[in-house]
Amino acid sequence: MIAKAKAISHGINDIRYITGESHNKKHPEKIYRILDNMMPSEPDAMGVWNSMQLTLSRFRPVKNSVIRIELSPSPEHTKDFTIEDWQKLWQDFAK
Repeated sequence: MIAKAKAISHGINDIRYITGESHNKKHPEKIYRILDNMMPSEPDAMGVWNSMQLTLSRFRPVKNSVIRIELSPSPEHTKDFTIEDWQKLWQDFAK
């Protein structure tokens, strides 16, 4: 499995892309929300962004305020995965 993390400056655009709200996303119907952690159920991109900005407002200004983390397990490993399996994969990675 490959995993990478990077601080990015285009946070709201990235959030729009992963939530399927971007016009650049070819198949938004293939997006599955695995874990929203402490967010309200199924927030839209602007809801996620506003929540993040509210939290960040307590600190000094941060240029790259979003960390994009991508996990890329092999297709052979995940071909029969359920939503619960994806959640466990993320939890194991985060630990």
